[in-house]
Amino acid sequence: MFRGDGRCLFRALVRGKQLQTSPNSHSPADETAMSDALRKEVVAELRKRRSEIEWAIEGDFETYCRSMELPGTWGGEPELLMASRCMNTDIDVFVIRQPAVKGRGPDVVRVQQYQGHHDGDGDTSSSTNVSGGRPVEILLDHGHYSTLQRRSRL
Repeated sequence: MFRGDGRCLFRALVRGKQLQTSPNSHSPADETAMSDALRKEVVAELRKRRSEIEWAIEGDFETYCRSMELPGTWGGEPELLMASRCMNTDIDVFVIRQPAVKGRGPDVVRVQQYQGHHDGDGDTSSSTNVSGGRPVEILLDHGHYSTLQRRSRL
């Protein structure tokens, strides 16, 4: 579980990407620094792709970006889409469908997938992750993002 400091989305993404290569976690200080660096990249990507994403932003676009630059600002769908581009990886978002039962974890279901790359013509129908690996999987639970760690893959 991540601290409630407004970085949960970015921490979940950093940790999810790191867990693809190693079961070891970054130190809390390193994780915070990497989360803040990812946030900075994501905001730069928002600005770069303004014409593609501005419609999804409530209010003034530049005001939104300035707010998103602050470490305590919560991220959401626009940031997930831009993070998939920055990280060059697919991101799958899951929610809990059924609570945990004795002997098993909760039943989760994927509700959204952000593909990290467009093929120039805007086609994102490929099921292959652009980075060649597994998607980063995160869990959205009551407005909080965390890294989804599953014991086995289907």
